[in-house]
Amino acid sequence: MGCAATQDFDLARKVYESPPELAFTGSSTVPLSEGKGGRLYVEVSLAGEKCIFIVDTGAVQTIISSDLASKLSIEKLATPKGTLYGGGGGVHSSIARIPVVEIGDAILKDLPVFITDLDEWNQREQTAQQTRIDGILGSEALLFLRASINYATKELVLHGRISES
Repeated sequence: MGCAATQDFDLARKVYESPPELAFTGSSTVPLSEGKGGRLYVEVSLAGEKCIFIVDTGAVQTIISSDLASKLSIEKLATPKGTLYGGGGGVHSSIARIPVVEIGDAILKDLPVFITDLDEWNQREQTAQQTRIDGILGSEALLFLRASINYATKELVLHGRISES
């Protein structure tokens, strides 16, 4: 988040105090599609809306586009001062929680995300004939999902939570 003030970090920390709930046991696989340069994409459902996310193990947090957040009326919990940095540069963002995120058979409830404008990203990607995305699935969400990537079969393997029986 770059140059954020201490109070802004406190706001962000509060959002992350409680992890999302994983409502899924067992394991399943989710197909990934491959774009140019080996980029992997996955279909995600947010509040019943089908979306395309890039799978980015180098991104810590999950990011959704500000257009999608507006469309789904996602409430922003905090807008820290400063910048969220990634491989494409820095952008301003807000923090929210998504009530229901479905990936294959897995359901994550109250997933913390950053909301930012992905228009510049998508314009650049479309120029390179890449897929337009609604968000970025970061390593934190992959960790919550107990996920691994099978590059040979182009599948996201979800291991679910451990059953309490």
